[in-house]
Amino acid sequence: MDDILHTVHISTDAIPSKDRLEVAREIFGRQMLRLELEETGAGPFRADLKLQSLAGLRIVSGPFSAARASRTRSLLSDGNDDIFLSVNHIGPFAVTQRDKEFILEEGESVFFSCADIMRAERSEGIATGLRVPRAILAKHVPNLEDRIHRLIPHNDEVMNLLRGYVQVFEKNEMVSPEFARLAVTHIHDLLSLSLGARPDFAEVARERGLSAARLRAIKATILRDLTQHDLSVAAVAAQHRLTTRHVQRLFENEGTTFSRFVLDRRLERIHSQLADPAQAHKSIGAIIFDGGFGDVSYFNRAFRRRYGATPSEVRHHALMRAAEIS
Repeated sequence: MDDILHTVHISTDAIPSKDRLEVAREIFGRQMLRLELEETGAGPFRADLKLQSLAGLRIVSGPFSAARASRTRSLLSDGNDDIFLSVNHIGPFAVTQRDKEFILEEGESVFFSCADIMRAERSEGIATGLRVPRAILAKHVPNLEDRIHRLIPHNDEVMNLLRGYVQVFEKNEMVSPEFARLAVTHIHDLLSLSLGARPDFAEVARERGLSAARLRAIKATILRDLTQHDLSVAAVAAQHRLTTRHVQRLFENEGTTFSRFVLDRRLERIHSQLADPAQAHKSIGAIIFDGGFGDVSYFNRAFRRRYGATPSEVRHHALMRAAEIS
């Protein structure tokens, strides 16, 4: 299995305006995406897409001009029968397949099949598409054909967690093979849950993919709110509509605790600032307080235990090194 993330960035920006649509039709559409493209808006055509592929998963994302994309009968000859999830971010987006039409507002999603004729039409906007081999989902989702073609609302928990996972790939092209392998497995779990996995696999997927995605989202919230003095497990649990005990158990399953994770991230942030000569104009007390600590004595004990030095010593050594270099 290829666990390496392969990324191709394709953009029309360097192509003369008069040639953009034809190049996009042939290269982006027929060769790479296996779609027929038609421009439907005014002004020069523009696409700025990132195509990422791993074993068992392909992702396409980015802004696109107003256009119509069709999976025509002639293109079906490639034999691709993957399941495609279209996630709309900005701008209205219409998808038609098997006489069913879906109008996706921002944040909404829909599954469809690459094995059938399809038409998608959108105004200028941004979307993300996920392609997964049908066989992977069919193993876990009974009557798969009957479960695609349904609109998924913007507030669907599983889909929101899935979007957060996909953003890791979209923002970082240097993920490790180990992370890539786990992430793809978790994404498959979330897709299967969204489609309606059979009960025995749904239990596995909830304990594996859903739990991992929830923990990733909770950690992102903690990092966002790290400097807040009232950051607590109860407050974070409420934001994610989970019980306090559920959040605690997610960290315990990783061999740590909520409090330890928060403490370690705060100490790392403050150590980084103390070791940065550019932050020397800030008092150590202000850095500690702004880092989320109200009890200086507690902070000093935790900091020395973690780094084997006092905050003053860390700053002094950083300034000495900076002076030697200059």
